[in-house]
Amino acid sequence: MLKNKLPKLQFRDFDEYQKFCNKHAIYPAIGKKFIYALIGLSEEVGEISGKIKKVYRDEGGKITKLKKVEIVKEIGDAMFYVAQLCTDLNIKLSDIVSNNMEKLHIGKKNKKFMVAAIIDESIKI
Repeated sequence: MLKNKLPKLQFRDFDEYQKFCNKHAIYPAIGKKFIYALIGLSEEVGEISGKIKKVYRDEGGKITKLKKVEIVKEIGDAMFYVAQLCTDLNIKLSDIVSNNMEKLHIGKKNKKFMVAAIIDESIKI
């Protein structure tokens, strides 16, 4: 494991955020619970893309303070759905972050982006 070479983070903060999001999640049961979170995430990513598109269309590529605030809100909404998707799939958000850091570290070390996922036994599948 690369954990000793990666920055020290308080991974429990990600899990606390995940719990906080779950307490505030209100959505209907449609098939599997994770479907709603996935659709919500897709929608929010689309909204982020739309905000960025309008920066180029309307602002000549310059991100104003107002646009930045709007983008920050949309990224926050996307984060909510990422946390909910993890909860619905019984995966700790901290495991996602930790595994992604390892993947990025290995990719940088090997001077390429790693396509293959790192399997971490701490993830409950």
